[in-house]
Amino acid sequence: MVEELALPDMSEEQRHTASLLQRLLGKRTADRYVDFCRLAAGTLPLRVSVPLAGHAMREIDAILRQLLATPADLTVTVSPEAQNRLDQAGAALRSLGYIQQAADRAVTTLAPKHSHREQIERICATLGLAPDGDVARSWKSVMAAHAKAHYGRELHQSLEVDAQFRSEWQAPFDTAVRGLMVALQGKYSAYIRRLDELLAMPDRKAAVQALSREIPGALPLLFYFFERLHSADWLDPLAEHRLLAASWVGLDDIDDGLRLQHWPAGRYLVRMAASSDPAVRARVVAALRAVGGSEDQDVHWHGAEAIVALPAGEAEGLVDILKGWLGQDTRLPHSSAVHTILENLVKADRHEAALGLFGSLYRIIPEDGRATTLFGQHMFEHFLPQDVRACAAGLGTDLVGVLCEMLDAALRIERRVSDDPPGDYSHHMSRTISDHGPKHGIIDALVGETVRSARLISSAHPDRLEAIVAEISKYPSRLLTRLRLHVLSLDPAAAPSLATSSLDDADLIGETWCSMEYGELAAAWFDRLPDETQARILGAVDKVPSKHEPSWQERFKKSTGREPNDEERNHFRASVLREVQWHWRQVLPKDRQQDVERHGDPDAWLKELHEPDISPAVAADLANRSIEDIASFLTDWRPSPQAQKVTVTALSQQLRQAAEQNALAFSEGAPKFSGVPAIYIRRIIEALTTVVRNKNAVSWGGIIALTGTLVSRVGLTGNEGEGHDADWSWTRKAAIELISVGLQLGKEGISFGLESEVRAQVLSFYESSSPADSESFEETYRRQVYFAATSTSRGAALELCIQLIFWLSKNPETPVGKDPGHALTALPEIKSILDAGVARSGADGRIPRAVIGRYLGWLSYFAANFLEANATNFFETPDAQLRDAVWLSHIQMGTGPLSWLATQMSDCYRNEIQRLAENVPGADREHLTERFTHYLVILYIVDALPEDVYAQFWNDAPIEARRKAMWFLGTQLALPEGERRLRAQSYWDRRLLAASEPSAQRTVFQNEIGAIGQFYYQRGLDPDWLMQQTIAASNAGYGPGQTFHLVDRIAEFSSPLPHRAVETISTLIKNRHLDMMELGVRSQNLRAIFVAGLSTGDTRAVSNVVDAINFLTVAGDTSCLDLLPKAAE
Repeated sequence: MVEELALPDMSEEQRHTASLLQRLLGKRTADRYVDFCRLAAGTLPLRVSVPLAGHAMREIDAILRQLLATPADLTVTVSPEAQNRLDQAGAALRSLGYIQQAADRAVTTLAPKHSHREQIERICATLGLAPDGDVARSWKSVMAAHAKAHYGRELHQSLEVDAQFRSEWQAPFDTAVRGLMVALQGKYSAYIRRLDELLAMPDRKAAVQALSREIPGALPLLFYFFERLHSADWLDPLAEHRLLAASWVGLDDIDDGLRLQHWPAGRYLVRMAASSDPAVRARVVAALRAVGGSEDQDVHWHGAEAIVALPAGEAEGLVDILKGWLGQDTRLPHSSAVHTILENLVKADRHEAALGLFGSLYRIIPEDGRATTLFGQHMFEHFLPQDVRACAAGLGTDLVGVLCEMLDAALRIERRVSDDPPGDYSHHMSRTISDHGPKHGIIDALVGETVRSARLISSAHPDRLEAIVAEISKYPSRLLTRLRLHVLSLDPAAAPSLATSSLDDADLIGETWCSMEYGELAAAWFDRLPDETQARILGAVDKVPSKHEPSWQERFKKSTGREPNDEERNHFRASVLREVQWHWRQVLPKDRQQDVERHGDPDAWLKELHEPDISPAVAADLANRSIEDIASFLTDWRPSPQAQKVTVTALSQQLRQAAEQNALAFSEGAPKFSGVPAIYIRRIIEALTTVVRNKNAVSWGGIIALTGTLVSRVGLTGNEGEGHDADWSWTRKAAIELISVGLQLGKEGISFGLESEVRAQVLSFYESSSPADSESFEETYRRQVYFAATSTSRGAALELCIQLIFWLSKNPETPVGKDPGHALTALPEIKSILDAGVARSGADGRIPRAVIGRYLGWLSYFAANFLEANATNFFETPDAQLRDAVWLSHIQMGTGPLSWLATQMSDCYRNEIQRLAENVPGADREHLTERFTHYLVILYIVDALPEDVYAQFWNDAPIEARRKAMWFLGTQLALPEGERRLRAQSYWDRRLLAASEPSAQRTVFQNEIGAIGQFYYQRGLDPDWLMQQTIAASNAGYGPGQTFHLVDRIAEFSSPLPHRAVETISTLIKNRHLDMMELGVRSQNLRAIFVAGLSTGDTRAVSNVVDAINFLTVAGDTSCLDLLPKAAE
């Protein structure tokens, strides 16, 4: 729910009371209360404020009694005898000459009524408040506030609001108003029932009078009423009582939590605007004019919908209002109604109004040196084409003029065209001018739609092309010139003189900025020109190289240090002529056309950049050839200088695909590839790694034979040329990864019969590894220590050693398989490698520790003695970078926390809590925080860490970390019943208890306690416990942060636990920290919960249902009113 706006001179409780007043009784009542609070605060510069505050209290008191009379039913039954006396009194007054209205007023005054005190007591009783309770006593204690405000002080006493006034009058009045509003929420359906009665009254005038007198001006009630009006006979009474006007919403409004529109009458007027009766539509037009000055966006939105329902002739008269609504801060341009109005005006030949509306809707607005519009991002480009299609034929050249004016304005706002200093950079945009394809940005869209409008208009009326070009020619910028040439090229025969003069314009011939559009026009019109004009144009073309040759010679000399020779000059001239004539070469004389085409497409170089590389052999062919043929081909083939697109890279990719397709053959024959270039070996290994990951069949004997040849290959490969690997490091890492995948699969991976070869290779890869063969090690290390470590051959080889232990443990015939808990005893060489890694210090010492940190879980099982012996060295060393290497790897990539080592790791947990709020550049802090909180929750559940660690986390960790911990806790609460589930529940209990303390920061704890909404996504939680905790959190002032799935789950729980379900949903609906509209969208599930509660017949359950439905009614959701028991209505 949106935070309530903080108003001056009001306490938090008063702000909430004002919010309730606005929600329940309407803005005008709430505004009176806000003003009273400001008066009572004494901060206004008034010298005599007590009488004003007293008057304000009196007004609010009277309004409350008037409006609460509906649910309380304050009607006094008049006996026949008393009624007869009243009638006689009225007749007597009229006989004395009094008019009927005065006589009726006197009779009404004489009629029996409840006293002020009786009204208060009846209202309180109806709302479920004790007639002698705190609210009733407080209300009755201020009944005489108005009189005492005037006469209750001695003449020498000040009449400024002071502490005495606040204590004796304001405090009890606040108590009364707040108590009444809280109680009214549970009885709100009474207003709906009264509205139903008013809607059924045939006397519309009397009904509207009663509505104005008895029903609060709250939006939910007004919306309920107006949504059920379908006849025009309500219009005049509503207009007379000004109920068709819009609600005024100022900038200092309180937030009442409602997500309703501000103009309840809007949709009713939309329905009436569609009437076939001109008189009814005239009254709608009058109502729209009455709200024409409103700044409310809901008025704009529904007003436009009403205008579109009117005939175009009547809508035309409201275009001025619509244009006024099209301010900068509005969503109206996105309404389909506005665009339909525009289309209707064009169809009805109301062209002046349509053109004015089009200009207002699509006007260009300067903002910080940028051209902007009324539309959101990319929406201008979305809507403009639709309206141009609808308007072009009707508005004709006037539309082109408006579009060109907008385009010129946008160019000048963005300084693409400037008069001071003079400059024109407008031609720097997309390479082609067209109305086809997507448009990006305002200028691009305007260019495209100017072309579209010109094409649509000239297609229907070819004689208008000259007028279209004249509109475009009003703007001399280069972009508009390009636009003019392109439009002329659409149908130059319709404007022959303009087409000829444009082609014969010496200022355009040879200019690169318009060469495309000049070429388009020339291609369409040049061959229809007289011979002398063609000759003049071609002569001008031939002079173009001489214009550019001096500057070219200067650049050539500066670049080469010499003058160009005749051959180079001739090549330059020919290239320039090709550029100038390429786009219209097809209409050139034959000899010229051949000269131009002989030099080829000037954009050929650009096209080559986007052409993919070509392989000399495709994957399907390679997959079906013999291994010997493939190996021979890979050894002998070399790229040809004449075919630069046929590359090593493309061949290696096709080879990889072939190896994946025929993995068994490639793996069996793998040793035969040992002599091919490194890039091809790497691609084959990568393909086989993919196959192994997918658990498809391979020949491990062949693979191990191939990887064995790579153990001793270090340094440069000797393969030269683009696409080849310069050294063996990448291929070795690929081999290590393939063996690693095979080891991780255990008995399903590498055959145990290859144990000796595998062990030898693992040790050899480690012995020949290097810690410094990763180009981006430090950058990766800051983000993820484990990935950085294994990106080096040293780290990858050490990981292979640990995975060897796992693989051997899966073979029950090996010593490791027989006694996995003492694996290092059977593998002394691996222990030596681990010991040597731990002994390393400095930056190189990070790599082995990062790898060990990732596998602490494995080593806890295979080498607990090793970990125990090194625990202090790992987690308590003063060397922070070495400690962090194993610690961060354990958190980021480990298999889970180690409870048996938690005590020795406690300082690491404390340090990590301290830096949770740090923003480390390049670090994957979000992932680390999430994993860390998971570990912490698990260790809490098993009670493994000292208590001060949890206290530090709860007190010092950022709220986002605590929320992540709570989200994860939800998964642990679904554990089977037992000690661990109870311990998980205790985590929640402690956090809720802390959040319930008077000193708790509610806004901070909301993010943590609100995570209970996520618990509803978890299956397996005890539903009764979950709903109890939801109620407890709500009562403590917190709402679930996630409500979408919550109602669905409570509906599921309502069958076995109906009492708890309705209690939970009722509590949530009444929770002011929760947006009730979020719950109301699941109306079917809400009904299911309510029906389950009502079916119990239990008084408390039924009461909860009644309260919930009434509170929903307050929020404007009346979908469950039919479920209310008759007595509750």
